[in-house]
Amino acid sequence: MPMLNKLTLVLLIFGFPLFTHAQTTTKNKVLFSSKPFSTNPASQKDFKANSTIYSRLIVEKTLRDYAIELDTWGLKNVSEDGLEGKYTHCVIVEIKDQNTGKEDHVPTEISIYLSESDLSKNQLDIDIAPDKVQAGMYFYGSRATFFNQFSSLRDEDSYIGKVINFQLVLNQYKKNETTTTHNNPTDFSYNDAYSKINEKASPSGFITIDYTESSKETQKNWYNEQAAILDATRELIINNFKNEQANQPSVAVSKTIKENKISFAATPFSANTPLQVEFKVGSPIYGRIKLDKPLKNYSRKLGAYELEKFGVESIYSDYIVFEVDPIDASPERGHSQITLYLKPGDLAKNTIDFDVMPEKNAASTFFGTGFYSELADGKDLYNYFGKKIEMKISIAEESKNSNPEVKTILGSLIMDYSDSDYRSISDLSTACKEIENNIQKKYKK
Repeated sequence: MPMLNKLTLVLLIFGFPLFTHAQTTTKNKVLFSSKPFSTNPASQKDFKANSTIYSRLIVEKTLRDYAIELDTWGLKNVSEDGLEGKYTHCVIVEIKDQNTGKEDHVPTEISIYLSESDLSKNQLDIDIAPDKVQAGMYFYGSRATFFNQFSSLRDEDSYIGKVINFQLVLNQYKKNETTTTHNNPTDFSYNDAYSKINEKASPSGFITIDYTESSKETQKNWYNEQAAILDATRELIINNFKNEQANQPSVAVSKTIKENKISFAATPFSANTPLQVEFKVGSPIYGRIKLDKPLKNYSRKLGAYELEKFGVESIYSDYIVFEVDPIDASPERGHSQITLYLKPGDLAKNTIDFDVMPEKNAASTFFGTGFYSELADGKDLYNYFGKKIEMKISIAEESKNSNPEVKTILGSLIMDYSDSDYRSISDLSTACKEIENNIQKKYKK
């Protein structure tokens, strides 16, 4: 056999496996499709605005190489949604506008939260602009999402009538040996715990979106549609997690769930007071909290202004802060903070009874700001008329070392506003203010 033919045969025998292996080796990349990747769709890079978009991140090793631990702010976000323990890390995807090269569109970095089990995977499917609600990616806040970048009204005039090229890059980070804490850290700063690595081999992909047939109205509709899907998806993830926790064996639950809780009743608490969760607005409500730590671990010192204002220097020394978060259709509405005053003898206790919406002659709790400020006052209550609204109640620990407050969810209270209107709420608010003022006047010097 001629020498050349022998060499060819050797290459075919020994080289072919090497060649096929090289073809199947996983490489870092970002793919796109108009359908979820779980359906094995064909990938594409060109899309019309207002269309559905899905993505798959593929990494050569595992997502752990790109994930960073959630810091205090990230854990706070998770805790606020009742998902404590589900998410521990996140990966950050950066979006670059290839047409202008600008990176000042807010946000340019999208944080995708991961569970511990996700870290060993080498791919991650992402809903960029999905067509339906499904328990997929968890994003915290509507600003930190892909659809906000692609359909945002802020930059709509620079996109409308054009074809825009974007690059998506999965950023890689290294952990710093020393960190600096910011008083007001920006998103994804993670208190300088991590530094981004400018790695050319990082997973990336290009996507082109055609805005030639778009208008301000279509952009706004696309944004609103995706925002609604995002909110419903987050709610689905939260409910699924709650159901998973509830279905765990009781022994396992007892190890992971703390004793912190809040209870409500229609009469002041005694040994056998029946508990309830739902109340008609205007009916009496009383509360009791039971904590796994003494109240002093949650309390804050009253300042000179509060002590002088109410003349309570010799009676009250501290206060605790409750946050009331209505789970309603108004995501922009902020939390209302309730301040309950404590006596020195209360600080060693881990339980305390208090008024929520007391009867006039049964009121006894001293508040700086009472529960009525959320339940029967405020300009947004018209959104509640004719509905039942769940109020998530948390206790907030004081901020320390420039970190955000740590909030512990205690439970929920359901308020029935089915028969409420402006007049009834106004009358109730006036009555509650009078009760609160009468309590405060008792201690006025």
